[in-house]
Amino acid sequence: MMAVMAIAFTQILKVKSEDYILYLLCSLLPWTFLNESVEASANSIINSEPLLRSQYLPKIIFPIKEVAYSMVTFTLSLFAFLLFYFLYKFKFPLKIYYIIISLPLIVIFSAGLGILVSVMTVYIRDTQYLLSVLFRAWFYLTPVLYPLDILPPDYQFYLLLNPATHFIQLFTEPIHKNISPGIFTYAIATGLTIASWVAGAYLMTRYEKKIIFRL
Repeated sequence: MMAVMAIAFTQILKVKSEDYILYLLCSLLPWTFLNESVEASANSIINSEPLLRSQYLPKIIFPIKEVAYSMVTFTLSLFAFLLFYFLYKFKFPLKIYYIIISLPLIVIFSAGLGILVSVMTVYIRDTQYLLSVLFRAWFYLTPVLYPLDILPPDYQFYLLLNPATHFIQLFTEPIHKNISPGIFTYAIATGLTIASWVAGAYLMTRYEKKIIFRL
């Protein structure tokens, strides 16, 4: 699959990047983490129904547990990717230290979304299926398979309205482009992270005591 994508974008669509495989791996890592952690969080409370009926536990720990599990996998995959990068280039990206800031942002952003959808799924059981469709569409509207800068400026503007774009850039720019993501990208990502966490925490706080009656 990776080889097919590389051929399609470098030969057919003429993506001018000698390191397209590196870009693809670098962009897929944060996207996969976002996708898997949020979708796993959606069913976290429902799947814990027997435990919740036997004893009281804060409901928020269940989606956070799923995000934490995905974070471990994501971190290990990131180290594996950096090893591959080193073997491919015989050096590490000079701006790699930006990942120290980027990692907490995408983790907290995903946790906020995970908490949000975990509550929604208790009340609207079809949320888990809608999420799958949503993420499939969201994937193609996010510069995961293609670098943002290959698109015309007008299209770039619309993709920058996509929240996931900024989180992908937090990883692709320091690793693939070897540049800082920039204050604008960090400011947008930080704002989205705060909004996601506040929305998730608010919904959980408001409905936590009622959740047990809807399971």
